[in-house]
Amino acid sequence: MSYIGRGIDQIDNISTLDNLSFNGSDATFNLTQNSVAFNIVSVDALQIQIDGIIQVGNFTQTGASQIQFDFTPNANSVCNSVKHFGVGLLSLPSDGSVNMAQLGASGTKSSSTFLAGDNSFKSLTTNATHTGEVTGSGALTVADNVIDEANLKVSNSPTNGYFLSAQSGNTGGLTWAEAGGSALEHIQSTSVTGTVSSTGFTGCFTSTYENYYFVFHNILNGIDDQPVYWRFKDTSGNVLSASEYDWVHIGQTTNHGGQNTSVVNSSQNDSQITLLKDKDLAGVGGNSNANKGYCHGIIFSPQKTSYASNDNQHCYMTWSFAFPRSTYLHTGTGSAVFTNGTALGGIQIRGGGGGGPNYTDRFEGSIYGIKRS
Repeated sequence: MSYIGRGIDQIDNISTLDNLSFNGSDATFNLTQNSVAFNIVSVDALQIQIDGIIQVGNFTQTGASQIQFDFTPNANSVCNSVKHFGVGLLSLPSDGSVNMAQLGASGTKSSSTFLAGDNSFKSLTTNATHTGEVTGSGALTVADNVIDEANLKVSNSPTNGYFLSAQSGNTGGLTWAEAGGSALEHIQSTSVTGTVSSTGFTGCFTSTYENYYFVFHNILNGIDDQPVYWRFKDTSGNVLSASEYDWVHIGQTTNHGGQNTSVVNSSQNDSQITLLKDKDLAGVGGNSNANKGYCHGIIFSPQKTSYASNDNQHCYMTWSFAFPRSTYLHTGTGSAVFTNGTALGGIQIRGGGGGGPNYTDRFEGSIYGIKRS
């Protein structure tokens, strides 16, 4: 009796087990490899050759590593070999013959899926919107000129002229900031080119700065020697007109003939600060542009409300001014305090007094915050 079938040169995954020893009385045998029990996948995976004859269909599996013949081998019989062929036969499959059943993959195979390492078909994602932090160990290539402002993780909204600065404590570690190099930061500007009852600034004082610098120019106020008045506003924009302003001017008046006169003006518990005193801005010889006023100065702690118990003078300001009046040039300095103790939010500028109407014809001004460091 001989074996007819696939040649063993076309079979792979073969394990050679220890040959069996026969005693003429046992039909059950343990399978070992190098004297160690060998678990078989099934009797169909075994090829046993006795006396040169391949045994087929005449033994069964009785344990994980045990078989039983349906006959008792003769004690003089020789076991030529015991082969175990593992799982399946390994050979080169024909083209197009491997399908889902052989793969054992899960998921749905289609033109838009791929076979992943977990042996499952997954969908391809194209043009996906990424959310969350971008992480990964593989290389990520970004095309040139595609990352715009909206895709940056910045802690605040952009402002024209600002630049990105590193701020480790802010979201994304980046913050839009004004370019440095100056101790002043512009806050507000206003311009009046026609007659108004008043002008000024609202919400220009904040907790960002403690002190402020102002520049006013091209100031033109009506007729009849009208001064230029200053009042503060509270944080809600209401004008503070109580009699709690103290102010003083010290200056010099020089006429075109060379005559000099010292000037001192002051008031206590006034309802406003006189920024420019007795200022005739109606013009000389019909030329109103010749008599515009100019001033600049500093406002100290306009939002501070807590002082020593014996100190009731709160917001303090000082300024320098210059303006022509008739044939005279007026120049000097002024100082003032506001004693109310209210947190201040803005400024009102107006003309008035001297019997004339209360209005402003021309005004240009800017407020700057002074950096703390």
